[in-house]
Amino acid sequence: MISPWDKIIEEILDKRGRVFLLGESDSGKTTFVKTLVSKAIKNNVSIGWVDADIGQSTIGPPTCIGLSLFSPESPEFKVSSLYFVGNTSPYGRFVPLIMGTKSLVDIASKEIDLIVIDTTGAVTGEFGHSLKYQKILACKPNFVLAFQKENELEKITDSIKKFNFLKIHFMEIPENIRVRTREERAKNRQEKFKLYFKNSKLHKLIKKNYTFYPSLDFLPSENPDNLIVGLKDSNGQFLALAIFIRQYNEEFEILTPLRKIENIAVLEFGNIRINQNGEQLEYININNDISYNKEG
Repeated sequence: MISPWDKIIEEILDKRGRVFLLGESDSGKTTFVKTLVSKAIKNNVSIGWVDADIGQSTIGPPTCIGLSLFSPESPEFKVSSLYFVGNTSPYGRFVPLIMGTKSLVDIASKEIDLIVIDTTGAVTGEFGHSLKYQKILACKPNFVLAFQKENELEKITDSIKKFNFLKIHFMEIPENIRVRTREERAKNRQEKFKLYFKNSKLHKLIKKNYTFYPSLDFLPSENPDNLIVGLKDSNGQFLALAIFIRQYNEEFEILTPLRKIENIAVLEFGNIRINQNGEQLEYININNDISYNKEG
């Protein structure tokens, strides 16, 4: 059976480059990525998948952008790199979401010449328009694939249509794409967090040996317990997620699957609290990007 996507996939596999997916949640973006990856491997083409859908992530845990590299010699799914954003929604995390996406695209570009970039469903309003416009400028895709249900993407596509480095395709959305409920999406995040922290251990660390971003003194809440944390080494590279359990006068405790805790240099706080079962408890505004409590 011929898919309505086949002609566009054939063009992409022939010309290669960067492919940026644009669309609301449950519009077929991730289904398309999986189809493109499968066809690339069958055609002996290596491909990188940058998963910037931080709320409903396929590569790595929620709150992180993930990169997976596929080749005919190594076609199996694996996490190649992660970038900590710190929320399950782009709201409040505009800068790290754009920086992280570009960073993983740049990493992939050093090894392969076909990269597909999946994104969040934030496409409407001033925030969604600005986020996608700036991310497209940062990533410089050769193709923008617009999975439009009605006319929700037209403001974005109108603002980029004069760029000569990209070509816009409006994609047909398969009829069998099911729209998930808010509860289903929350359950999916919880299960992924729970799996990620399954074999974690509790570690008690001394505050003076580490730096914190934001500083513990600048956190809006006097109680940072259960905040999601990105652990980074002295080169600024992401090591693992952690849950900030509690703090004492000179010490604090974290729960993390990371084994080599001696490599930790910086703890970067995210915007959400989660418990050890992976349940998202609440949103905490710790920066000045935006104060909305939106879900991914």
